[in-house]
Amino acid sequence: MSAGTKPIGRPGLSVRPWRPVVTLASVVACAVLAAGALAGAVPFAVALILVSAFVVGGWVVLLNLPTPRGTAAVLASSAVVMVGCVLVSGRDGVSWLPAAIALSLIAEFGHQLGRRDGRPRLVESVSSTVAGIAVLASGVSMLPLAAYEGGPQVVLVLMVAAAVAAIADVAVRWKAPPLVGAVVAGGLGASAAAIGAAVLPSCGVPVLFAAAVGALAGSAGHLVRRVQAVLPYLYGRRAQLASAASSVLMLGVLANVAAWLGNTW
Repeated sequence: MSAGTKPIGRPGLSVRPWRPVVTLASVVACAVLAAGALAGAVPFAVALILVSAFVVGGWVVLLNLPTPRGTAAVLASSAVVMVGCVLVSGRDGVSWLPAAIALSLIAEFGHQLGRRDGRPRLVESVSSTVAGIAVLASGVSMLPLAAYEGGPQVVLVLMVAAAVAAIADVAVRWKAPPLVGAVVAGGLGASAAAIGAAVLPSCGVPVLFAAAVGALAGSAGHLVRRVQAVLPYLYGRRAQLASAASSVLMLGVLANVAAWLGNTW
């Protein structure tokens, strides 16, 4: 970049500020998923589709990807196929999730083959779309928990931990080092998860294990938002909502870890 050239994104935005919308939307996404899990499998599937819609609608904006319509179509169809496949399969949904992911990847490669613009930034487009599919898949992996005794409570505990840990996002406003923010978020998540596991023994997760998973969820969610905070296109509302939703959905794998530790499966 030559001297005097302004960076891509909002003019004059040399230091990325704290985005309250991202933090608030993360808390709301956690609340929606927790409520859906407690309401049953179908409401949980609807909640996952709703939160995934924000990733679908803003992922291409957040990462400034080429062919936004095609990429959004791939992500949208992937979310619907994965949720539908897991919902229909019931308790065996996780075993069918890889097949749904494979179909999503085939759709993405088909989308790239169908491009008529010379395929600029091909590697960036494919890798970013695959990353979006992985985020959606991680969230959908929580869906089978709704069919197991104690499974909804596991999701509730994890979402409460992630929501409480979002308070650490304020550390970005204070320009604290990322490690400090991650430690604060991990501590908040561990405390919230431990309290939740103690209050809800029906989830079957030992308090110590719940604290460990809560710490991972809190720090991971915070770090994802912290990494995305430096992206030049995060000033838009669609990009901010996508950042928030992705930081919550990617915690789905940890919900399965907590369920496994609590012998919910």
